[in-house]
Amino acid sequence: MFSLQEYFRNPKTQAEIGLRKLSDGEIKKVQKTLLIIYQDVMYVCEKHHLQIMLAGGSALGAVRHSGFIPWDDDMDMIMPRWDFDRFVNLFIKEFGDKYHILSPVSKEGNIDFFISIIDKNSIFINMFDILKKHHCGIRFEITPIDYVVNSRVLRSIKGFASDLFLFIVRSRMICKFRNKYSDRLFMMSFKSMIVYCSRLLIGFCSCLFPYEKLMLAYDSFVKSKKETNMMTIACGRNHYFGEMHEKNVFFPVREICFENIKSYIPNNCDAYLRRLYGDDYMQIPPVEKREPHPCVKLEFRDTIS
Repeated sequence: MFSLQEYFRNPKTQAEIGLRKLSDGEIKKVQKTLLIIYQDVMYVCEKHHLQIMLAGGSALGAVRHSGFIPWDDDMDMIMPRWDFDRFVNLFIKEFGDKYHILSPVSKEGNIDFFISIIDKNSIFINMFDILKKHHCGIRFEITPIDYVVNSRVLRSIKGFASDLFLFIVRSRMICKFRNKYSDRLFMMSFKSMIVYCSRLLIGFCSCLFPYEKLMLAYDSFVKSKKETNMMTIACGRNHYFGEMHEKNVFFPVREICFENIKSYIPNNCDAYLRRLYGDDYMQIPPVEKREPHPCVKLEFRDTIS
């Protein structure tokens, strides 16, 4: 699969095309906003007995730092599909006026791969947000965990189809929300230009299908109601096979403290984090290997001290 991720991670290149790195003070403000959202999310989950876990960099932060990774400006959560489909409308009833909510299952709002809870009192515009019509603020994401079929043959077929489908949908997104920043960034080297143009071509060829309907079709495709002993986070950072584990890696959830808030992580978080970040995940990476999250614009409408 072609990947554009490596080009997001070069701070020098990002600065050259007009994206800006957040200051330490801005990152702290973003983290405080995320914690407010997090507490609202946990309130709904506790009230309605829904299972939710820290994932990705947030799980790593909980284990390694007892909270945020110091340079991190987002939060990642995962939730089993049986609770994921219930959570959205329960959260809208409690906090619909406070946040803008995107998801593949909500009756209101816009469509997205995952549940995106967006703060209305901030403006946080990333590179591919510029042409989006909904409000773009500090974003909190929850991704579903789905069952995987037991048959190795069927699992391989579905996993390959899922990754291909996701590749097409994200290419459609790149094409739909292409802008001057993405053009500048990915035209700066021959390799990135080839990757970018390939994604634009695939996105253009799929333009007969509305982007939102493609996302809904993908979400329906990866769902599986039949309980098995394997699960995956199909649209996670490492996709279908890279996020696949035995069910007991995820459940039962394990309690942990995140920024002094009672939280949960996967049952075997060591296996989960090793799969994502390698065996040395507890070592703090040097500055040049950290993942910067540049943006086009960040503003706070309310003062966050």
